[in-house]
Amino acid sequence: MFARLSKRAGFTVPEDAIEEALLLWEEHERKRAEFLATVHDAKAALARGEDRTITQESMRELATEVKQSVEFSEEVTKSAEKIFRGPSY
Repeated sequence: MFARLSKRAGFTVPEDAIEEALLLWEEHERKRAEFLATVHDAKAALARGEDRTITQESMRELATEVKQSVEFSEEVTKSAEKIFRGPSY
């Protein structure tokens, strides 16, 4: 049964289907662990009193912080690309 299903899904041998399934499962578990760590960090921050009151102004401030973070990341990426590309002649 598994051999037929894996073949129907485009795999030539069932072992490839199993390997793909394991890779997907590992990725899912990694993302789950990252999410749980984020929840844990958020709960710890709340326990330390590091909460954020939700208002229109606080959301504007958060949007500005996120925008600045993205712009900084883009600048770092561009700088890294220039460094690793090397001199252009």
